[in-house]
Formats: sequence, C-alpha cells, structure tokens
Amino acid sequence: MTLRNTKQKKIIMDVLRCSDHPTASELYAAVREENPSISRGTVFRVLSQFAQNGEILKLSFADSPARFDARLCAHAHARCIYCGKVFDVFDDELSPAFEKRRAGEFEIYSASLEFSGCCPDCKA
Repeated sequence: MTLRNTKQKKIIMDVLRCSDHPTASELYAAVREENPSISRGTVFRVLSQFAQNGEILKLSFADSPARFDARLCAHAHARCIYCGKVFDVFDDELSPAFEKRRAGEFEIYSASLEFSGCCPDCKA
C-alpha cells in the first residue's frame, strides 16, 4: 500500500528524520510546532502506516512505549535503563548478523538487536 504524499505526511517524516527515536507522543508534540492544526490521531495513524510500509522502523522495548526511527540502514539500538534514551549502534562486527538471510532452513526477513545499559549522562 502506498501513501499519498500529503503535506501532513511530509511534515511528520521531516520531523521524524530530525528527531532522536521519539515516541509517538513526543513526535506529535514536535509536529504540532510545525503544524498546530494536525490531530494526534493523524500523527499516530501516519506513523503506523509508515511502519507497516517499511518506511520507518517501529522499535518496541520492554516496559517502554514504542519509539520510531527513520534510519532504515542495518544497525542495532542501545537503550539506557535509567533515562530510557535510545541510541543508534553502528558496529562493523555486528554487520554480518544483519546481512544473514538464512539460519538453517529458516529464511530471515529482518533482524533487530537491542542492548540495554547505562548512557554516558546517567553514568556521570
């Protein structure tokens, strides 16, 4: 299913691309600064459509609301267990895990990897 390119969808995507793994509520607040008339339902619905169409990543973490990422290249994520901030992890040693297409007879379509720990700000 392709989405019509509307002004609202463009604003949502543009704001997401400039954001750092926001929740839907955080993204809604940021989008409202650009377009005060946009509804919460529109932002949530468009995020869902973008995720279903593979245009963005929907990140689901335990005990945390879903977060969204416009960066589609293969990478892992690290989440601080204290403040909840999510960071991108690019590591050449992890690349083969994302390139793997089979595990025995199992055909792999996608892979995700999450690290949990303590971010530099919380460590200080």
